[in-house]
Amino acid sequence: MTCPVCGASLGDPPVFPGGSVQCTCGTTLVVPMAPVPGAEEAPPPSSIYREPLCPRCQAPLELREEEGVVLTACPVGHGLFVARPALEAMEHESFAAIQKLDATPEPAAPEPTERVTPAAPRSAPLCPRCDRPMREELVAATGVVVDVCKAHGTWFDAGELSTVVLAASARHVLGQR
Repeated sequence: MTCPVCGASLGDPPVFPGGSVQCTCGTTLVVPMAPVPGAEEAPPPSSIYREPLCPRCQAPLELREEEGVVLTACPVGHGLFVARPALEAMEHESFAAIQKLDATPEPAAPEPTERVTPAAPRSAPLCPRCDRPMREELVAATGVVVDVCKAHGTWFDAGELSTVVLAASARHVLGQR
């Protein structure tokens, strides 16, 4: 069994068919049922799995990997979505790897528009996994406000992940845990 989000191999999970197993990236997967002779086949994974979308521009998020750190990122550079387990593990990862993941790609040339419309008030962004509104949370000692889905993970706008991880590393080194 392979995770459709991060591509990790889960092998043969020790769960009965129809049960669920959680990947290290935070994705919950249902263990496929064994085929029953004469029964209708289960729907293909593509009909169950919905591709996660950027909460800012709705572009499909891309997988990014650097030195074993895996997360999903907006291809345009709006930010990164980090699953809860991956975020907890980042404390022990290389800061250089996190900076590379947090680097914003070269922006595409803007398409010409006839008229500029004022921006609408910002509504709560939706979680890329469950489409529920995320809650804003201030990360202490950084001034960074991130969007959090308690069930799935955290959205970091471009550059915010590096700031948060650097501040956490500094507190750890200074013994301020």
